[in-house]
Amino acid sequence: MLVGGIFKHSQTFSTESTQAQSTLLFLAVIGIAIPTSAGHVISGLSTAWVLQISRISAAVMICW
Repeated sequence: MLVGGIFKHSQTFSTESTQAQSTLLFLAVIGIAIPTSAGHVISGLSTAWVLQISRISAAVMICW
């Protein structure tokens, strides 16, 4: 954007591409946040349980 601004005063971006990238970023954050927050919020969870939740959330995101 910085170099493009030198030669072109007005830049345009694809809204479809921006929406797709935003959705993928949101899914990545949710995929990391669910197992991490479950591991920290619920005390006494085993590592195996957190791993299972992580795998389930990954499978849900793949199918979505």
